Amino acid sequence: ARAGLQLRAGMLAIGDALCSFNPAYGQGMSVAAFETRALGACLRKGLERLPERYGRMAARVVDQAWALSAGEDLRHPEVKGRRPLGSALINAYIERLHRARLAGGSAATLASGLLADCANVLYTTLWASA
Repeated sequence: ARAGLQLRAGMLAIGDALCSFNPAYGQGMSVAAFETRALGACLRKGLERLPERYGRMAARVVDQAWALSAGEDLRHPEVKGRRPLGSALINAYIERLHRARLAGGSAATLASGLLADCANVLYTTLWASA
């Protein structure tokens, strides 16, 4: 994300103006769509403190996508950088997901496994950081 992005009054950043992703991961349009949903939710609550409220929601969207793409980069041992807490679990899961899909797993089977595995990873990561 772009730290210290300065905008004129009445303007908000969205999509690549807020944060640009590596196109190899295909996240840019999805993140922009989620930022748009976040903006819509903020607008439904009115204009008071809109930039701050939208900024917090958009940051959560960007941070999650950024962590996923950075985690994929950091999965490779030749890439230098600190591995965030929980990244090994997430990378192991994504590797498992890729293998299951290549083996012909159905979308429903993968989705049900995804929910259970995500809950386990989240639980483990939160407790490990507590």
